[in-house]
Amino acid sequence: MNFQSLSHELTECDREPIHEIAAIQGFGALIGVDRNWRITHHSANAAKVLETQKRVKPGQDLALHFTHDALKVLDGALHRIVEDDRVERVFGLDLVGRAALFDCAIHSAGNTIIIEFEPHDESEFRDHLTTVPHIISQLSKAKNTDALCTQAAILVRKMLEYDRVMIYRFHNDDSGEVIAEDKRADLDPYLGLRYPSSDIPRQARSLF
Repeated sequence: MNFQSLSHELTECDREPIHEIAAIQGFGALIGVDRNWRITHHSANAAKVLETQKRVKPGQDLALHFTHDALKVLDGALHRIVEDDRVERVFGLDLVGRAALFDCAIHSAGNTIIIEFEPHDESEFRDHLTTVPHIISQLSKAKNTDALCTQAAILVRKMLEYDRVMIYRFHNDDSGEVIAEDKRADLDPYLGLRYPSSDIPRQARSLF
């Protein structure tokens, strides 16, 4: 094994700007505006997700694309934010005045207001409304941190239908340990496995 090559790869991994991916998932879109609600940034698919023929471009007033009522709701959501890193969400909002509803997330990044939006799915929204109180109720019964993490892994996997959900704890030396897990029966378990600090890039640990 070429250990020198491996060390180099880890160094390159540490340099990868994963906190600045410059991309979004295709089912949603993003528009950034300044404090005067003029567009400063937008994802390439913004017009497609809004289903509009109007071209979305920097310098435009957001009112060219969003209705007055939608902007008022978003402005109200923005003013409910009391912490710099908090995101406020609005569900089932008619952004463009065609009765097409969107779920939105809004937050500030410096002087830029970030608005993320995706088409509203009423059936999925109802499912989440009924699921979340049940999850909170189950988690509130946990007697200690280990029980809380185990129950959280089970409930998250059930809600999202993933093959595996793990909860990972970082130690003081930046190594990590899988402290809770729920998985498909045919998968090998990772519970209890320890990983060196080099296994996860520094910028990823900071994000987590």
